[in-house]
Amino acid sequence: MSSIEEMEAYVATTPAAQIRVRYDSTEPTELGDLITAIQTHIAIGRLPELEAMFPEFAHCNPDNFEANPTPYHHSEETREAFKSICKKHLESEVPDADFEDHRNIARNGQWVFCGDEEEMQQLASANRETIIDVALTESGLDLTDLTKPFHAETIGTLNGAPVLFFKEQGIYAYQESAGSGFILEAWLTFPAYPLSW
Repeated sequence: MSSIEEMEAYVATTPAAQIRVRYDSTEPTELGDLITAIQTHIAIGRLPELEAMFPEFAHCNPDNFEANPTPYHHSEETREAFKSICKKHLESEVPDADFEDHRNIARNGQWVFCGDEEEMQQLASANRETIIDVALTESGLDLTDLTKPFHAETIGTLNGAPVLFFKEQGIYAYQESAGSGFILEAWLTFPAYPLSW
């Protein structure tokens, strides 16, 4: 049994409150399989109490799409400005070799979620022109969850807050206000987890 299968079994058989305690006490860099398992169970609607305990992942439930088709806490204007800053940096500052290293992880690394094979291959084949658009997401992490374990450089500012690039991981990230609990991200390794995640 793989580690993700073990984690999905754990989530399926453990009270949601206990899962929340484990989630809150685990280092962000070690949350990958747990987040995947939580999102998977919410997506298939198997555990409604899990969605109640993890509202930051409610957007994974397809039943919520129609009511909230763009489940973002950042405005569309902010999302578009973030994408513009990231695209400009990607085009002018990320060497071809570095970009290809990240896309190799996208094709061969551990995927964040499991869509059908055709969908996943399309995501894994994104290029410089499309990757920021397809990889844009909003997570329930705080920006410090990334800046503590990983080194970042500031590549721009948006609404008075820095837009960061984590070169080794290939992560673009932005948080409008400290402690808001929501950050905009775009992973150059999408749909796979970044290096050291």
